[in-house]
Amino acid sequence: MVAAATGYAGAMERLLGGMTIVDEWYNTDPGVNPDTPRGVNVRMFDSEDQEWDMMWIATAGRQVQDLRAKMKDGVLTMWQVYPERLNFKAEFVIEDADHWARIGYGKDDAGQWVKQFKLAATRIACERMEE
Repeated sequence: MVAAATGYAGAMERLLGGMTIVDEWYNTDPGVNPDTPRGVNVRMFDSEDQEWDMMWIATAGRQVQDLRAKMKDGVLTMWQVYPERLNFKAEFVIEDADHWARIGYGKDDAGQWVKQFKLAATRIACERMEE
């Protein structure tokens, strides 16, 4: 059985000449629930390794996670480097310009990857905040 959830991608900013992307994620639309759990993702593309190096921190866990993602067999695949999580991987499926899904996998007792979770994401418009 695969659990499902909905997420919302909010403000996104490109930095360092477009090589780095910073975006904020919400569990529910913050326009509906201002206190929704949220997280910030910083991604930088490593052209030598052809992969994304990412750092993620969220209000839920308050633990910085070091993640990587690259195309494997035609699918954008993500894994966690720190803290080490050997039984985790995720694949991304693009539905259209504003909708995509992250399918989370874990290993069963036989060591085979099994779908465990689907996060359906929707891009929402956000106003840029002035400092």
